[in-house]
Formats: sequence, C-alpha cells, structure tokens
Amino acid sequence: MLWIFDTFGKVKKMNQFLCLIFVVVATTALGIGTAREVPNSRVNVLLLGASGNLAEKYLWQGFYNIHTTGLRTGDEIHVYPAATKNFEKANPILQRILVNNITTTDEEHKKQFLANNVSPYTQLRSDEQYKALGEKIKKDTIASGKRDAGLLVYMSVPPKFFGSISQYINDYLRPSSPDAWLRVIVEKPFGVNLMSAKDLAETLYKNLDVKEILLVDHYMGKQGLDAIRQLRKANPEFDKAFLNKNEVSKVEVAMLETEDCKGRTGFYDEVGVIRDTMQNHLMMMVALLGMDLEHADKTEADARRAVFDKLQTAAINDILHLAQYEDYNNHVNEDRAKWDEPLLDEPSKTPSYASIALKLENNIWEGVPFIFRSGKALDSRRAYTKVTFKNGGQLLFNLQGTTDGIDGSAIHCSLTLCASKLNLPEAWDHVDNSAEHFHAVGPKIPNAYEVLLRSALEGDVNNFVRLPEVIESWRVWSPLLRDLPKLELSTYKHGADLIPKDKLVESKHDEL
Repeated sequence: MLWIFDTFGKVKKMNQFLCLIFVVVATTALGIGTAREVPNSRVNVLLLGASGNLAEKYLWQGFYNIHTTGLRTGDEIHVYPAATKNFEKANPILQRILVNNITTTDEEHKKQFLANNVSPYTQLRSDEQYKALGEKIKKDTIASGKRDAGLLVYMSVPPKFFGSISQYINDYLRPSSPDAWLRVIVEKPFGVNLMSAKDLAETLYKNLDVKEILLVDHYMGKQGLDAIRQLRKANPEFDKAFLNKNEVSKVEVAMLETEDCKGRTGFYDEVGVIRDTMQNHLMMMVALLGMDLEHADKTEADARRAVFDKLQTAAINDILHLAQYEDYNNHVNEDRAKWDEPLLDEPSKTPSYASIALKLENNIWEGVPFIFRSGKALDSRRAYTKVTFKNGGQLLFNLQGTTDGIDGSAIHCSLTLCASKLNLPEAWDHVDNSAEHFHAVGPKIPNAYEVLLRSALEGDVNNFVRLPEVIESWRVWSPLLRDLPKLELSTYKHGADLIPKDKLVESKHDEL
C-alpha cells in the first residue's frame, strides 16, 4: 500500500494501480517526465539531388530540424537520398554533407536520425532503379508498422530531367494507400519565357496532377513576405479602406544586392535581372498585396494568379531604368577564361539592374503604379514591399536588410491611424506603437527552405507557386524580354545607389 494526503489533509490508503494512474495524470498535467508520443504514421521523402549544393546548404539541415521538433501532423519522416551519380562517386560526398553540414548540440540524437530516418544512397537513372526504389519504400513502410501518410519528392535537379522523373514517379513511386498523398517539389527555373513555361507545364501534367506539383520560390518562406498576408488577414477593415486606388499613390517591390555576378556569369548572362528576380520573387510580393482576400481564403494560388491576369504586359515604355554595372563584361570574360570558353566578341547586353513601372488594372488598384526594382552590385542588400499613401504615409514590409531605417524582418507604418487601428499578426510583437508609428517584428523562425519543407510535409500549399501562376507571370514579362536586346544599357559603378535617379524618372513617367 502507498499513502497520500487528500484535499483535507487526511492520510488515505491507495493501492498501487490507482496510485499509478494518479502519478501519470499529475505528471502529464505538469509536463514532468513526459516523452514525445511515438508517431504511428510515416511520410517518405525522396530527395533527388541529395549531394548537390542546395541539399548541402539547406535541405539536410532542414529535414533534421523538422525531425527534431516534429510535424504538426504527428508524422515521422524517412528520407531516401538519391541522384544520378553512381554510389562510389556520390556516397562519399553525401557522407561528408551528413557529417559536416547537419549541426546540432546533441550528437547522439543526430546519430539516431541518420541511422533510423535516412536510408543509404540510391542511384536513380533507369526504370529498373526507380521501380526497385518504389518497392523498397513500400516494404520499409510496412516493416516500420506505421501508416503510409504520403510521399514527398524534392526534385533539386535541372529542368531537362523534369519530364522523365515525373514519369518515373507516376509509374513506380505513387503511394499504394488511397489515403496517402503525393507531393512533388520542383525547383526553379520554371522556363525562361511563356512558351517554355507552357512546355514545362505540359511535361509535368502528363504524369502529375496540378495539385501534386509544388513549385519553390524560396521567398515564399520568408517572414517579411508572409507578413503581407498575415497583416491583411488580421486587419480586413483597414485593408478594404486603405489598400486601394483611392488612398495609394504607388507601390514599390524591391530586391537589391551588394553582391556582383563574378563567378556566376555563366548562369547570369543567360538570365539577367528580370528573369532572376522580377518574374518570380517580386511578382509574389505584388500578388500577396494585390490579391482578393476573400478569394484567397478559398484557393490562394488562384487569387494570386488573378492578380497576374490583371497586371499589364511589360513593354519598353514601362522601363524607368535599365543598366549594367561597369565591371560586368570583365567578370564575364574572367569566368569564360577560367572555364576555357571563348571571350565575348562584343559587350554583353544583359542588364544587372532594372526599375520598371507596371499597372494593375483591376477595380481595386486601377491606375496605381507598381514599381519593380532589382539589381546587383548596389550600395546595400535589402528587400521590401512599400506602399506609399497619397497623404504621404507609408506601409513597409521589410524582408531583409535596412530600408528607411527599419532593419530586418519587420512591418512599419507611418500613417497616423495605423498605431490605433492595426492589429498585430499572430505571434508578432510591437517595437513602437506610439501615436505616430506602428512598428512590429515577427517571431524568430527557421530559414526559408526549412519553412517550405515543413509546409510541404504538413500540407500547407499556400507557400508554393502553381504552374498556372507561372504561365501568367511569363505572359507579363516575355514580350519585354524579347525586346531587351534592342535597348542600350547605361552603366553604374559598383556600390551605387540608383534609387534617387529612379525617382526623377518616376515623376516624369507619372505625367505620361
């Protein structure tokens, strides 16, 4: 027999069985000595490109962190690393990554993760290899005794492999359980123009449903971009009253970098600033600010596509500033010499900076200029969405760097009514809530790729781009991209601040 005191201080007897129940309930309520519940379902992950640069820098650490903190769905994850290289070439690289690039304060926990949640490397090049992997995944899942929750395939591979891999996925890797889902993450580029984007869509749609395809724009995992969505949802009355053509004079979306293109010109010279950032990252900023919130509650991807559908097609007359930093051609030739490629016969006409003003021709934003601004080798590294009101106030969503004195991921509003009217997004905190300003910062979150991995595993698809959005985005930009070679570029010095010059052009553009 064991003894306890009742609520009146009297000693009572309690048999061991009842005491055990009492102790379990009490310790659970107090959070004492409780272990995390063992998952009864399992998500299998196929990481294609497992020894590549993206996996090395972000993905493996992301998977380990998610395993450590657990999924909201309660599922366990099990990763199957694979690529086209044979085992002898790829496995030493993979092992180096797993040892050196997954950081932790608990080496024993990491050892258990690698032993129990990561399978040996698999080469995937042929039907037979994909078929064998599909059978292995099913056998492993059955042997684990866990329910098959779904399969996530991360295609960190060049676009030329998308077609064949999507067919292999459809033929050999689909989960057999009717309740299990399939999600396929596809890394950009998603084409280089409208025609190639349509070709990509046709290729993927042959084997995958549109809802199974998740396109990655890593900016969608950034807190400052999600802040646009969250602040609007938290303040529907403010949103309706002030984010419209009657109150707003202009909107700026920007991604500015201090880094130049040296060492990467083989990629950048074929892409340029519009394809690199405007057609994707900056378009997402515009979409989240311009979308219809009621529509977004149903299917956000459709609401974002509807914004692109009403965005005017970019043309030469919409360019405010198009330029290239002075050392760009030297960097191209240095890279070509390093790679034993012929030097340029004539200077490259690839722009490294652009400022372009487009109009969103829907009922809410009609006539308001949306200014896209992005470039390399500039004076500061920052990214932001800025709304300027007709009365001079501003609403700033800062993603990174320092903009107008606001540092890091933050929301800042200098419109007087913001301080008293705006509600904070969930988990955000006030920094300044004086009579003149509203300034809030978000909670500390993981890097963008970890956020997106978790979103895919938990089924939060709003953080991913859909192919219909991509096609509409290319419709906006492809005509201008076709005409760019006809244009002369101005030049600028490394570390220049080009925004003051842009604003002089903006005023003239507004008068047209």
